[in-house]
Amino acid sequence: MLELLLFAGADRYGALGVSLRADAYAPWGSSPMPRLGELDRMQDVIRKVIANEPVAELEKRLLRPGVSLGGARPKSLIEIDGQAWLVKFGEGEDEDTPLIEHATMTLAARCGIDVAQTRALPVQGRHAVAVRRFDREATARVHAVSAHVILRALGEPFGYPQLAQQLRRLCRADDIERQQEQLFRRMVFNILMDNTDDHEKNHALLRQADGSWTLSPAYDMVPSLSRLGMQAMLVGKDGADSTLHNAVSHCKAFGMTRRQATDVVDDICEVAEQWKAHFQGSGVRDADVAVLAQYLDNDRLGGQRRQGAGALRSSARRSR
Repeated sequence: MLELLLFAGADRYGALGVSLRADAYAPWGSSPMPRLGELDRMQDVIRKVIANEPVAELEKRLLRPGVSLGGARPKSLIEIDGQAWLVKFGEGEDEDTPLIEHATMTLAARCGIDVAQTRALPVQGRHAVAVRRFDREATARVHAVSAHVILRALGEPFGYPQLAQQLRRLCRADDIERQQEQLFRRMVFNILMDNTDDHEKNHALLRQADGSWTLSPAYDMVPSLSRLGMQAMLVGKDGADSTLHNAVSHCKAFGMTRRQATDVVDDICEVAEQWKAHFQGSGVRDADVAVLAQYLDNDRLGGQRRQGAGALRSSARRSR
């Protein structure tokens, strides 16, 4: 583990690191961070890595190791306007996945979700997506811990309600309500947008100056195009089932009444119903929108989205 921290250097995620000196922080050296003008070269190196082709030593500096903000796609660091951003590339798939991720993240912001800032970067006729690092404040390193670490340490199942309960313990008292609602909004949005890769390592908490914790901005939100019908984390009484009914079933764990939860569901459904226009306005190609529509507009997800919370309220009345 210490070797991992050492060779990851100062770029690694979060605030932990290993110094080469005992009297001052002197991390393992690294080359200067690539800039936007080197994006095409970075894409070429990524292609070589995916194809298992040799990568020259001078090219390796373009792939900065040690960072991880979710997802399995090839990624590195890049400097934009003097700030460190994570940049993720496509893997040669038919869809322009990085641009789709940018569109999904900005749609999530319209749904009232705190998201990491993203930029779509044109490269070789497609796009990469840049995600601004939230574990850095100027030159300061911010302590970050994944939901995986928190829930595993407590022996809790990996689930949204379980994480929501831990927010009561970790967040400032006057911020618990907002934090729990934020997590609920993420869960509902991920269900509606077929993001079934919302596992516990794709959620993080950041340590604040007063010792409390807060949810990091949301990241790695993108449709999985899977028709899986199950989230990666537990949702409610029906386990990980990707339904709005399941999402509101444990609303009390999020500090919400059923009325409050269904109001949030209505808000998100109203915005998510406009996903096509938003994606097209973000530059997503018509062909990619057509592929996405097969998953987002079908009876399972599209039907839930169009009915919104109305069906949930009707179901609640019938069960009385």
